[in-house]
Amino acid sequence: MASDGSQQNPPIGLGPVGSFFLGLYRFLASLRLAVFLLVVLSAVLAATTVFESGYGSEFVLWYVYRSTWFIGLETLLAVNILAATVIRFPWGWRRLGFVVTHAGLLILMAGAMQTYIMGIEGNLVIGEGRTDDRMNATMDSQFAVFLGGETADEAAKFNFQPGPVAWKEGRTHDFGGSKKDVGLKVLKFYRHARFSGSWGQDEKDPQTSVVQVSLLSPGGQVVGADWLVAKRDTDQRDYGPLQLHFARTSVASIREDFLSPPPYDAMGEKGVLSVHFNGKMERISVDENLGKTVAVGEGGLRVELSSFLPELPEEQRSVPGPLLVLHVFLPDEDEPIQHAVFAVAPFLDMDRSGRLPVEFWYHHRAAVPSAARSVELLQTSDGALYARAATGTGYHPHGRVSAGDRVVSATGYQVEVIEHLPLARFKIDFEKIEPKWKEKNLPDAAALVEVTVDGESQEVWLQRNTPELNYQPLRLGDKNAGILFGYRKRPLGFDMKLLDFERKRNPGGEGDASYSSKVQLIDEDENVDMEYTISMNRPLTYGKYTFYQHSFGGNEDDISTLNIAYDPGLFLKSSGSLLMCVGIFIMYYIRKHRLKKDKGWAPPAG
Repeated sequence: MASDGSQQNPPIGLGPVGSFFLGLYRFLASLRLAVFLLVVLSAVLAATTVFESGYGSEFVLWYVYRSTWFIGLETLLAVNILAATVIRFPWGWRRLGFVVTHAGLLILMAGAMQTYIMGIEGNLVIGEGRTDDRMNATMDSQFAVFLGGETADEAAKFNFQPGPVAWKEGRTHDFGGSKKDVGLKVLKFYRHARFSGSWGQDEKDPQTSVVQVSLLSPGGQVVGADWLVAKRDTDQRDYGPLQLHFARTSVASIREDFLSPPPYDAMGEKGVLSVHFNGKMERISVDENLGKTVAVGEGGLRVELSSFLPELPEEQRSVPGPLLVLHVFLPDEDEPIQHAVFAVAPFLDMDRSGRLPVEFWYHHRAAVPSAARSVELLQTSDGALYARAATGTGYHPHGRVSAGDRVVSATGYQVEVIEHLPLARFKIDFEKIEPKWKEKNLPDAAALVEVTVDGESQEVWLQRNTPELNYQPLRLGDKNAGILFGYRKRPLGFDMKLLDFERKRNPGGEGDASYSSKVQLIDEDENVDMEYTISMNRPLTYGKYTFYQHSFGGNEDDISTLNIAYDPGLFLKSSGSLLMCVGIFIMYYIRKHRLKKDKGWAPPAG
């Protein structure tokens, strides 16, 4: 591979500078340097293999293969090989194999370097029937800040390469401002993080209302605890022998409706409609007024009970019936507003117009729990909390409750109020995880970022690619915004559609025998439209990308994850390897030919 150059004397008349460069040239071509570099490189690669098994490929790519020192080490070895080849010039035909082998080695190293620096790894997560034209570049992260109703393509994007380990305390990264006057600063970064958020009172910018409860057996033993959250509708939780409901209202008169509902026997066949208008409640019998228009109170409001439906058609049934369809005539208006109310979801807001100054509560026997295991909580407009317990044919009111109070269900199970936060905001936080040797399946990365829009700033935690934690809505001054933390998207240059995902189980149903994705690849620029089945041992290569079947997910196993790889150095590595084989063959052939000639040689007689 190289020459030690120890037997070559410097030419006469070079001078000190020429002698220095000649000595450097011979050192770079020396066998000693080659042996040293090969020993060091072998030790580095061996250690890298061990670290990769313990900490993963991302760790060694960042700290070894794409590092400046490793690239410098390989460059020095390449210079050594080149110098050792050039110093033997003129080569002659006997050194043809030597030159070809070293040329192949240089080309192989160039290809490996190209792979380290320019290679792309990513994935494509796609559901059946869906099409995507972009991949997730899993080595690169990205923050996207949305203003108002911006789409993903319109958002301000910030590419982010934080590295494979958690940042030390105090390290930050300021992206500065974007073209849209959006600024972003990363304050903390944890490569692996465990969610540790909690609810807290926030009177300035509340999200909702929450109550923390403890569940107790009839004997008084704690069997569980949970947070109930007031959503768009009632938060309903089923714990087996106990069922909990929590809702909130901004209408004061609904408290009376909650604590003193119509008696079970007085509801009739089609129930009773409570109308809350101008701070007062009025109840209307549906049996007696179905198809009629009823004047409510003294404010000029009229309500037509248009129709009663025991159930919606199955294809439209997002909420079970029964329901009432109403036509609401506002004071001094002739055109009604159509509205629907569901007995089992009284707090479901169906006002699409946003103009109704009235609230309805539809009482029906079907909405009264037949099993006496339900406890219901209601937060009223003044922030107070009230409770009632189902009896099987109605409710037993418990009145106002606060922290420390208990509500006993008809089955003997108890609900204790631990904490009630009328104006609550979920405060997201994360705990850093230090990975152990060979520890797998750790949570994804989390970052604390500061977003600035028009001089207004807000700090939020985000966890990459984690549903409900990778996106956070923002309120900056008078602007609504949002920020998303995920992998950087790279265009594929063509469309990929998942036609069908197939999962085959082993006999007996234990484990997977195989799984595959039938895809349709559409490239309009190249006039390509083809179908292909990607399986665990049958990848698809198109253009510069190769697709491998990796995993699957979804409630019905209808989401496929395809790993994607692009190796720009593949051609050089293949060509270099082939040249090395050719060079070794030539050296073997020439050596064998010379040995034959030497055996046929005889010294002259005498």
